[in-house]
Amino acid sequence: MTLVTGIELTDNELDFSLAYFECMIWADQPEGAALDISDLEPDFVRAQMFEAISFYLRYEYAIGYASVEQAGRDLWLTRNGHGAGFWDRGDTYKDLDSGYDFASLLTEAAERLGSIELEIKAATIG
Repeated sequence: MTLVTGIELTDNELDFSLAYFECMIWADQPEGAALDISDLEPDFVRAQMFEAISFYLRYEYAIGYASVEQAGRDLWLTRNGHGAGFWDRGDTYKDLDSGYDFASLLTEAAERLGSIELEIKAATIG
């Protein structure tokens, strides 16, 4: 499946990315707005798509203990300090065989990306 970038994505990569974008719009759109991905600046969408896919590919082994959709949402929430995210999911990111909890690793990686704000097309907000 192709989304925005012209790159063929696996189902998991697509699900992770879509959840990331859905969460960013839900969490950070201006009050009273009803935005969708087409309301965001194309360069912002492209850059965020690459960030999301890069994060997923780098940490797929740790994300595999949760749903990819939840992980996509947790990436946006954690990197932007929304008070929920990887660190806030109990055993969601725990390897049940070894007992290792990947939540701290994913939290630190998301925080290293830094927080960002939505870039909305000027015509969208009036």
